[in-house]
Amino acid sequence: MARLVVKNEQGDELLNERVVCKTLGDERTSLQLLERMVRAIEEAEKERVPVA
Repeated sequence: MARLVVKNEQGDELLNERVVCKTLGDERTSLQLLERMVRAIEEAEKERVPVA
């Protein structure tokens, strides 16, 4: 078991989920994890308020 954590530059956690290491070799599982990471980053960027 491992934990996948995605953080932004400020250290805010965008994604934190447990993954089974042996399934990471499965192309479909890896692609699904990558898609969730991308969605988490996109959502965080939408919510980000520009600093003036």
